[in-house]
Amino acid sequence: MIRHGWSIICKESVIDSASNNISLLNVLEAINIEIEKANKDGDKVEKSEDFKMTVPISFQVVTLYITDNPSAGKIGKGRITFVDPNGVQISSIDYDINFKKKKRVRHRSHINGLACTTSGEYKFKIQYKVDGEENWVDAATLPLFITVRFL
Repeated sequence: MIRHGWSIICKESVIDSASNNISLLNVLEAINIEIEKANKDGDKVEKSEDFKMTVPISFQVVTLYITDNPSAGKIGKGRITFVDPNGVQISSIDYDINFKKKKRVRHRSHINGLACTTSGEYKFKIQYKVDGEENWVDAATLPLFITVRFL
């Protein structure tokens, strides 16, 4: 059996080579974005129904998975889905989870740039499934509050 230990959004993480423990640095809970009303060419920028921008930010979503039976060597998949405040899926990342003789497996997804459509509570939905099973298991939902302000 695979189970979810925890997931965190952070700016960076460091794994200690001696202990294999991880340090999570600058945990992200909220992002404030300020947008000039005119861009460098003098064109007016306004919020509209189809407003979308990419925020130039680098961060990680770090997840720990645990198994009760490492000798079974379970292999599975993980998924991170990014959803805007209106419930619209913006992006999704799939990755492998491999428990070959390991009791715990960490995954660090490095993300460069974040699509933003409006102010509000965005969500990173964490899911996993074991190979051979059809259904994804909902493991966690991580909130990220984004405020967009037009200057």
